[in-house]
Amino acid sequence: MSEHPYPVGPPAQPLGQQSWEPVGQPQAPAPAPVPAKGRVAVVLLSVLVVLLVGASVLTIVLWLGARTDAEQEAKRLDETTTSLSSAKDELEDTKKENSDVSGRISTLQGQNSELHKCADATKAAMAALKSGTDAEVSAAAKKVTANC
Repeated sequence: MSEHPYPVGPPAQPLGQQSWEPVGQPQAPAPAPVPAKGRVAVVLLSVLVVLLVGASVLTIVLWLGARTDAEQEAKRLDETTTSLSSAKDELEDTKKENSDVSGRISTLQGQNSELHKCADATKAAMAALKSGTDAEVSAAAKKVTANC
């Protein structure tokens, strides 16, 4: 007799130990497995836990990104504030210089009008010397003396 590595049928029982099965009565079918209500709850809880962990990770990532953005914006605000303060100082200096220059312009315009009086009188005297009479030259000389 050849032996197979795997049995090919029911194991042979010694004579006398065979079980009796009634021939005319059908066997009752095995009961259907009862679905476990706890298994559905475990699956739902597992899905809920995964969603909560995902939401937590997303929240942490967004919070860290917002914190980094807030730090960068705070630095930019500090730099802008410093730049604005510097620009205000420069504006004040420029306004002061402008005021000084305006004062000098007024002074120079006053001096210019005074010098024009002298220059105009001198031009008139020179014109009188070239082609005028002694009375015209004398009057022009008095005018030059009065204005210069």
